[in-house]
Formats: sequence, structure tokens, C-alpha cells
Amino acid sequence: MVVIEGVLREELQRLQDMEKAYKEKVELLPKGSLQQRWISGRPYAYLKFRDDAGKVVQKYVGAMESEQAKMIQRQIEMRQKHEAALHEIQSELKLIGKVIK
Repeated sequence: MVVIEGVLREELQRLQDMEKAYKEKVELLPKGSLQQRWISGRPYAYLKFRDDAGKVVQKYVGAMESEQAKMIQRQIEMRQKHEAALHEIQSELKLIGKVIK
């Protein structure tokens, strides 16, 4: 029984480290979504997100096909993947916490 508890505690520590790392990665990436607006017949990209006060903000990025817009779209997708992984880690942490107690 002591061996199993030791393994669970190691797994708990590993998951806590991963949770911290994913939280740091998520904070560095832009939140929200990329919205397209047509102005004078040309598509432009705007980053739409909620600020800390909960107000919806739309920030101009550039032409929809610009490298800047493509880079932000990739970063948003990466943030979504990291958030999904973080959610999974938090679920596992909750389960291991119940087992150890």
C-alpha cells in the first residue's frame, strides 16, 4: 500500500508541475477569437476578446491574409489546445486528490 501511495504522490507532483507550466503558456497566448470584417470590399481581421472588466474589446490586427493575422490565429488555436490539456490535468489532479485522502 505504501508503494502505491508513493507512486500516486509522484504523479500528483508531476501533474501539479504540468498544470503550472500550461497555465504559464496559456497566459502568454492571446485569448478570444479572430473576427473578419469587410471594409471597402476587403477583409480585415480583428481580435475579439473580453478584457479584465468583462467588456468586449475588438483590436485591429490587419488584413485577413496578412502574416500577423495568420500568426494570431495559430496562437489562438494553440491556446485552445493548451486550455483543453489544462482541463484534463485538473480533472486528473482532482481524482488523485480524492484517492490519496
